[in-house]
Amino acid sequence: MKYSAKIKPGMGDPYWYEWSVGQQYIIDMLNPDNNIKCVELQANVKLGLDDVVVTYEGGEKLFVQVKHTRSNNTLTFGDLVSIDNTSEDGSHRYSLLGELAQSWIAEKNNYQKTRVCLSTNRKPGIKVSSAGKEKEIKRPALKLFLKCLEIETNQIGLEEIKEDLLQRLQAVFHTKKYSRIIVGKTGSCIKRMDNLWKNRLDWQVLQKPLLTYNEIPFSRFKANLRDSDNQILGVATDRYKVVQNEDAFAFTDSLLGEGVTYETF
Repeated sequence: MKYSAKIKPGMGDPYWYEWSVGQQYIIDMLNPDNNIKCVELQANVKLGLDDVVVTYEGGEKLFVQVKHTRSNNTLTFGDLVSIDNTSEDGSHRYSLLGELAQSWIAEKNNYQKTRVCLSTNRKPGIKVSSAGKEKEIKRPALKLFLKCLEIETNQIGLEEIKEDLLQRLQAVFHTKKYSRIIVGKTGSCIKRMDNLWKNRLDWQVLQKPLLTYNEIPFSRFKANLRDSDNQILGVATDRYKVVQNEDAFAFTDSLLGEGVTYETF
């Protein structure tokens, strides 16, 4: 990130902003209940983690990366994920998140426990932005995105999910009798729709009258068209019964059971 004279952190301030953040932890260290052993400013650790480093009595390290601005600048989604390609020495090979991650990987095994904190006086961005040559990359407003972002880890596996589905159905219908049947049928339906979509077979066949060039109808004949693009698939007599893709797959599913996949050539 390139700084102007107005937003360059620290320059012209009575105290460097990151020093003041460090002083907050130093004052907290005076209270023994906080279990802070020492506080380092500009510590000898990897770039991105060196602004303020707090060591706790139990051996835990807190690395604080400080981002300060004296203008009404915001912290945006782009600030976290974009790479500064204008650096002549190639020092900005990573985004801000990338730099924090790379530095943490290099440091984490040196200590019993580590945490990383990004501390800033900026407000989270509230505007949507675009990036890329064609502005094809859409970046959400960071404030809204962080409110909506949920990361759920340590979720149950596939077999456990199947059992969980059965238990949920049993709780709703108060019976075990049809639970496995319902789970199997809904699963087959979802897989069938996935097969249709993956193989581009999620279209219907339409039957329309077959006409000559001067619009005289051919008796007993109809044209079969694909509804997605009106492509003619063939000509058949009016006795021909159309079987839609979805119905055909449902029929084969009922014969072959679950887990069947389809491919087109």
